[in-house]
Amino acid sequence: MELISLGGTWIVLKVRHDLAMKYASEYENAAERVRAEYDVYEHLEKQPWSPYLCRSIYRTERLHFLKLASGGDLNQAIRKFQVRDPTNDRVVTSVSQHFESALIYKWVDEICAAAAWLENQGLAHGDLRPENILLTHDNSIKLTDFDNTLKIGQEVEVGGYPYVRELEEFGPIGPAGAQTEQFATGSIIFILIVGHEPYEDQWFGKDGGERHGLVVSRLLRLFQFPPVPEDNPSSEIIQNCWHGRYSTIAALHEAMKACRSEHACSIGMDSSSDTADRAVRAGDTPEKLQEMRLACIEMVDGGIEEQASRYLGLSSCM
Repeated sequence: MELISLGGTWIVLKVRHDLAMKYASEYENAAERVRAEYDVYEHLEKQPWSPYLCRSIYRTERLHFLKLASGGDLNQAIRKFQVRDPTNDRVVTSVSQHFESALIYKWVDEICAAAAWLENQGLAHGDLRPENILLTHDNSIKLTDFDNTLKIGQEVEVGGYPYVRELEEFGPIGPAGAQTEQFATGSIIFILIVGHEPYEDQWFGKDGGERHGLVVSRLLRLFQFPPVPEDNPSSEIIQNCWHGRYSTIAALHEAMKACRSEHACSIGMDSSSDTADRAVRAGDTPEKLQEMRLACIEMVDGGIEEQASRYLGLSSCM
């Protein structure tokens, strides 16, 4: 058993070489968020599965077993190359290395494919950010954490800059849908190209940083965005996302695929998507999924919830 991450709703543990287990916390509203994620999975599992969503294997009232994505999350990959101000960890002073353009295009294509698939099911992820984008051993993405996923048109209630844009100061973000999802996607593309969040290389704050957040939120609300590298083929897509110019995420995905193809032709790179048969190549055969499910049941019957509680020391601190 190995700790992967701590969150408000879930504590995530590695319990087998190919399985992660989300252990529901006892924080306020955690049970509600758990039920929300389960409801989304129950809906999505009635459809042919997207290869870019994290696969749920087995669920109990408090434990959620998922297929492990062994490459960590996108935020960890981004932070690996950041150099931060030694006096203020919230400021990025430089970036030691940038991702190769082919990898950026691959990731963004897969993120858009995942979001477009959800859109086709009438849903918006609702919390699209690098921490919720997992990486597999072969650098493919798996979108995860669906406890804030909404039906398109429902009001977005969570999110922070630079992945949401408030419609007014301290006000609503707006209804979930193409506008909210593409804004988050535009910020993610910016981060992958530049190496840090919009305005993360500046500091407007005093008083522990509260003012910094207010200033950045206001700049985004007023459509005052940091400059995007003009020589990057994705620059126009970032601006279009930030200004909400795509009517659907599917339209954004098509624009991204065209951009990727154009860039590939210019440098002689293969731009073909590798979605075909990905589920089978990733080991998501019915036989393998059933084996994993039976392993989860065996772990639950063997008392893994109590073992996790002892491992985390929860019995003494809750």
